[in-house]
Amino acid sequence: MKEKELEKILDEGISFKCGFLKLTIKQARLGTLFHLSKLFVNIDIPEEAGLPEAKQIANKHLIKMVEAIAISVLNSRWKIKILKWPLVWYMMYKMNPADLRALSIYINSLCNYADFMISIRLMSATTKAIVPNRIEQKG
Repeated sequence: MKEKELEKILDEGISFKCGFLKLTIKQARLGTLFHLSKLFVNIDIPEEAGLPEAKQIANKHLIKMVEAIAISVLNSRWKIKILKWPLVWYMMYKMNPADLRALSIYINSLCNYADFMISIRLMSATTKAIVPNRIEQKG
């Protein structure tokens, strides 16, 4: 994605139709990023997966992927707690694999991991620059 397209997506989010619902995914808040990261860390997919492996992967990770989309749509602690599972089950029967792939690409963009990592690096650099060398004194 180009820089201007990414900025527009980060500002406005993306909307999509899922059954009779029109849902919007906006830039993830930090709490939402935390929920998504916990899910993504537990999804392990081998690089060279054939059809038999794809069936096992779908069985193991399909609900986690749809859950990630639901969390991204809800993007709020209480909405996630209350509405996540009804939305997951609704989307399970309204989405297809192409929808899942397209939304996964957008979710990665809207999580904005790049800005998060830059913030961490800046905090780390600031902490190292501010902390003086301490000399222990016997007293």
